Amino acid sequence: MAEGEGRAPVGVLVVDDDPRILATFRRTAKDLPLQMRYATTVAEAMKMVEERPPAVLICDYRLPDGDGLTVLERVGDRFPAVRRILHTGEAVMRVSFGFDVPVLGKPCSQDTLRELLESFTRGEP
Repeated sequence: MAEGEGRAPVGVLVVDDDPRILATFRRTAKDLPLQMRYATTVAEAMKMVEERPPAVLICDYRLPDGDGLTVLERVGDRFPAVRRILHTGEAVMRVSFGFDVPVLGKPCSQDTLRELLESFTRGEP
């Protein structure tokens, strides 16, 4: 069996209020075995996580109804198996938010984004 064949698609939730960012994720992931979902607010993201926790959560820092760090922390507390990634253009000091999550900078190249998404299909941490 080829790599990734026969496995269920990996669930990825992307939370960002910028339609251009969401469109980039859609384009980049379109041919990958990922089950992509998208939210634009903290409230929408939390509802989606409660309904069906993703394997991976990629969350923007600044959202219209709150901040991404709060989302990442709440999801980590409730669903510790969810891999969480902060996606931001802000200069955020990792020690300032008290828990360890990778930071995906904005802007990031489509190649970098593709590599990240492909790593999920291989089960890489």
